[in-house]
Amino acid sequence: MTAMMMIPILLVVIFPLICCVVIGVFVYRDASKRRMNKVLWALVAALTPAFVGLIIYLIVRESGGGLQCPGCGEPVTPQYAVCPQCGFRLRENCPQCGAAVEAGWKLCPQCAAPLPQTSAPVKKERSSLSRMLLTIIAVFLVLAVLLAIVGLITFGSGSGSINTIYNYAPSSPQVEEWLEQCRQQDPDGVYALRYQRKDGEILETQYLIYRPAAEHDTDISTSQSSSIFGAAVEVGYFSSTSPDSSGYSLLQITTRGNRYMGLKVQLDGTDLPVQVSESSEPLAPFVLKSSSENS
Repeated sequence: MTAMMMIPILLVVIFPLICCVVIGVFVYRDASKRRMNKVLWALVAALTPAFVGLIIYLIVRESGGGLQCPGCGEPVTPQYAVCPQCGFRLRENCPQCGAAVEAGWKLCPQCAAPLPQTSAPVKKERSSLSRMLLTIIAVFLVLAVLLAIVGLITFGSGSGSINTIYNYAPSSPQVEEWLEQCRQQDPDGVYALRYQRKDGEILETQYLIYRPAAEHDTDISTSQSSSIFGAAVEVGYFSSTSPDSSGYSLLQITTRGNRYMGLKVQLDGTDLPVQVSESSEPLAPFVLKSSSENS
């Protein structure tokens, strides 16, 4: 796999892990300051998919009031008369009549006496984690755009050529031995012999595909498919009653391009399991009769 092909895979795998760690750390620290269950909320926010845990934490977090002491910045509640951390007075009494008054009032509502000015608890900024959530979502959108661009660059230029030999004739003792082993197994199975090699900058993959049930009345198509996780040769078998159907049970496919190819086999659109064996020698030293397709 080339370095260019590794980029989208690394983005898909590593970036979510980084996001989980960042979210977990922020929630842990924030919940610790608010005297919430920091470990539980960090795990919920980091491990719950689609930011559901983070959203739940933000809702619970905001319902807590979000007040902080003007003296030390620690979280406080509206019921506190003084800050339990630094002793800062959060609520006052009227110096003349002793009635309870709120910070920021200028006159006592009971006796109309002037009140000394004290600092009220400060409302914490509520948008810190909200901004973080929006930032992560925005980064994910940017990541999706980058993946699309990298995908077009990596896979949009075509994966090379594919050459299919429909009337392949066994050309070596190794192939003959492999075919004999296949004939002793399930006649409805699909068997493949694979050989891969590097020719300069070109990666070549050869498949010899044997499906005994395709001997009669079956149409065959071959193509290539690509994704960020790799590329594959697609072989499609289609049941047919047409008198022109060839029904080859043994075909050989050679691809040449910028990556090695996997194999996907279908019968009438349904995936078939394939038993793949490795070959130590080329499967197509000579081209007998072929139909070539360029993707």
